[in-house]
Amino acid sequence: MTHSKNSLAVHQQGVIPVLGIDVSKLTLDACMITAESISHHRVRNDHEGHQQLHAWALAISPEYCACLESTGSYGEALAKYLFKEQVAVSLVNPAQTAAFAKAQLLRTKTDKVDAESIARFARAMLLEGQLPRYESRSQEDDALQELVRHRDALVTQRQQVINRNGDAELAAIKRSNQKLIDTIDREIKQIESAIRTLIGQHERLKAQYDLLTSIPGVGPVTATTVLAELPAIERFSRANQVAAYAGLTPRTRHSGSRTPLSQPITKTGNQRLRKTLYMAAMVAIRSNPIMKQFAARLYLKGKAPKKVIVAIMRKMTHLIYAILRNEVPFNANHIKVMAGPN
Repeated sequence: MTHSKNSLAVHQQGVIPVLGIDVSKLTLDACMITAESISHHRVRNDHEGHQQLHAWALAISPEYCACLESTGSYGEALAKYLFKEQVAVSLVNPAQTAAFAKAQLLRTKTDKVDAESIARFARAMLLEGQLPRYESRSQEDDALQELVRHRDALVTQRQQVINRNGDAELAAIKRSNQKLIDTIDREIKQIESAIRTLIGQHERLKAQYDLLTSIPGVGPVTATTVLAELPAIERFSRANQVAAYAGLTPRTRHSGSRTPLSQPITKTGNQRLRKTLYMAAMVAIRSNPIMKQFAARLYLKGKAPKKVIVAIMRKMTHLIYAILRNEVPFNANHIKVMAGPN
């Protein structure tokens, strides 16, 4: 049996007990599956509840692995706690667990049923050596991600107010909306200042930021988003794995003799990273010599503009991977080394 370096391995004595956890804002529903039994437990989703859950699991088995869905902040604190307690932890895509539950023809959907389904999914994936391994991030990485995501939320909120203001007819409403926009603008500037300060305080982040911004088309927003959303570059052994992480790999859909006219991207990946790469590609197609040449070749082949942008997004992931991996700034003379295959 084989497994990647980022997957949990099967125990020498067989599959260790698996703890499936269904996460909600207030509660955690857990299911422990061992070779002999299936047990359920519910606790509050807070630090005390995390301790109680770990103690309950240890009472069943002194060694276990935990699996929960990657659903944002509600489960992140639990994953960090279990990781610190030296529990093998896996965060999985909710689409995977949903597909698994559908394949099992489950007719009931409750938190208890979901927890058991997650545990069964984790057990099956563990046997195949395909259960992804959670790696805790550093404090500065967590802080950067929180700041960058807050900045993005403010930018989204600002655009929403601008859209409402365009539909407003009363002068009083327009004045009120403009005050909101001005306030949000000040908050965005403060958050961006905090981001710059944080990066400047950590040598690793500063070095990686400088490497990323050496790429034509990669500005401060793209660079900070890549640093905030992309795991440590050492976790990737090939550039196309970075593209897959961003959901930029093509989805092949063939059936019988039917050949599809196009192969859309999977979009199964980090949506924030993919959105940022789209904006970077729009800039790079005009300012990055590698991307300009690459786009020109694709247009000559008759590729549609949308396909060209997606191809440039993938090429950007190759550049980002090579530059961060080799710790070498962008150099247009190193096209084959930096950009990867066409």
